[in-house]
This record gives sequence, structure tokens and C-alpha cells, in this order.
Amino acid sequence: MGKLLGKGGYAKCYEALDLNTKKVYAIKIVNRSKITQEENKKKLETEIKLHKYVSSSAIKSDDKVSNIAKLYQYFEDTKNVYILLELCENLSLDVLLKRRLRLREVEVRC
Repeated sequence: MGKLLGKGGYAKCYEALDLNTKKVYAIKIVNRSKITQEENKKKLETEIKLHKYVSSSAIKSDDKVSNIAKLYQYFEDTKNVYILLELCENLSLDVLLKRRLRLREVEVRC
């Protein structure tokens, strides 16, 4: 596990290195104990479905979704759900908003 990229109410995201290929990913680790409410479980399921859809071969060429990180895989154990995503090298939305305070509509459109 590499450096912490960010954290939220129920998850943390880290850099992760594939030791075989040396490729760097982002791995989001969702603590199951923090998603006990049904609404949060549904949000997590929706997030995974969205990433799966965006990462599907049928939609990869669509420019409207090119700014959403691609899903490589997800798996779970008794404590956590792990979501392996494309590592986005540019600024995070959080950092960009802190620097600029607001974004133009054209910048946030999908």
C-alpha cells in the first residue's frame, strides 16, 4: 500500500503497486462497519455499478465519461470492500476546488 490519496466518511483511497507489472493503481478501501445504513450500502453498490458501466468496452470510447476513473476490479472480505481503480495523475477534485473555489460549468460536465 502506498501513500494515502484521500479519505471520506466511510472509505480511504491509497496508491497501490502491482508487484508483477509495476503498474500503479488507486485502491479505495471501504470499511464495512461504516456502511451499516441501507442508504450507504446502496450508494456503494451504485458507485461500483457506475464504474463497471464506464469501464465496459461498449462505452470506453465515449468522451462524456472519459473523466471517470476506470474500474479494474473489486473484491471484499469480512471487514472491507476493495475497489481497484485507474490512478488519475492530475489534481483531485477536492484539491482543485480548494485552490479555485469554484469551477466553470464546462469543466464539470461529463
